[in-house]
Parts: sequence; structure tokens; C-alpha cells
Amino acid sequence: MYESEPLPEVVAAARAHLAKAHELPDFDPECDLTYPGHERSPALVVYLAETARVAAGFVCEICGERSFPVEPSYGHPARNAQLLADHPELWAEVSGLDEAERAIVLEDWDRQRRRGRGQERLRTALRRRGLATKRATRPEVARRIACCQEFLLSAWVELGSQDRAVRALIALADEDPARHHKIVGGRYPMAYETYLSYLKALPAGRRDQAKAERDARLATERAERARGLTR
Repeated sequence: MYESEPLPEVVAAARAHLAKAHELPDFDPECDLTYPGHERSPALVVYLAETARVAAGFVCEICGERSFPVEPSYGHPARNAQLLADHPELWAEVSGLDEAERAIVLEDWDRQRRRGRGQERLRTALRRRGLATKRATRPEVARRIACCQEFLLSAWVELGSQDRAVRALIALADEDPARHHKIVGGRYPMAYETYLSYLKALPAGRRDQAKAERDARLATERAERARGLTR
């Protein structure tokens, strides 16, 4: 949902399709691929940017084949909201769950497309997440978590709440994709509750320091406004 240009995986799939299905090995995205802001006519391939419902893909203008060679942004807030709009029956599965739990269940349902009651699905999803966490011991995972924590701490001080800090990191994928990739290591933001868990995992001392800095900033702003009113 945040492509600033066609994803390389989709372009590669389009090139492979043209070579295999139509014996056209010289596909040139600059001339033969059309997408918003880069319209080409005639074009061999039309790029389909990701939406809240569908992953990124392409349409072959020769045979009409539609292909979606990459996974959608599972767990993205916009995708989860679209799931609830498209599948009202899911509300029964997530009834009684808080926001973080609901996000876990919706992402799990989206990936697995299996039915179950909310709390039962939550336990299953959390067990699956727990197994994934045990495997996530690579250095790049630790680097990503540390980078996210630094951004979230700074945004917490600047924006005044953990919620705003998390939403700022999610929005960064659209507002500054290059910086987002440097912090998160990927194109898309992770789930809301994942970022919140990064904040909660910080030592209490660092969280207390961030709150103190935030309170000091707010006090300074209040004092400045008061001085402005008395002039």
C-alpha cells in the first residue's frame, strides 16, 4: 500500500511471464510498463499497486492474465479494517478482545483463513507468534527492534503519547519510505501491537526518562503559552 514505484518482485514476474507466455524476452519497464505517474501507451503490462484488499500485481495487456506474485501486507491497520468491512462475521470472532488482541486475531485469520472463536483463535495466534519469536534471534531482528525503539521513544517525547508514537512509525512508511526502510528493514509497517510491544519491552528506566522529557516539554510549552497570554 506504500509503493512509490513498482515492486521489483512484480516487475520480475511480469518479465518472466512475457518471456515464457509470449516469447518477448526484451521487456523494458521504462517503455513497456504503465503505472500511475508513469503512463505508457501502448504498454505490455499494467502495474497494480497494493490496496487494502489486494496485494501488488500486474495485468498482461496481451493475454489479460492477472498475477499477484507477492504477499499482501498482513497485519497492516488498513488491511485489518478492510477485513472487518468485507467480512462482518469477523466481529463475532474478535468481540471482547482489546485492540492489540484483535489485530493479532485478524492477521492470523487473514493468513490462515480458518474459522474459530475469538479467544480460541487468540490463543492459537499467540502460540504461533511465540514460536516465531523463538526463531527470531538473528542479528537483523535485534537491530530492527532497537531502531524502532529509538524512533518510538523520540516520537513519544515529541507527540505526547505511545499511541501517537506507534501511529507515526506506521505512517512513516507512506511519508518517508526510505527512512522507514532504514528503521524497519522493509517496505511495509509491522502490526500496531508489535510496535507497542517494542516500547513495553524497554527497561522501565528508559520509559520513565521518556515520560519525564515529554512532561518537561509540555510544561515548557504551557509556560510559553501563558507568557504569550499575559503580554
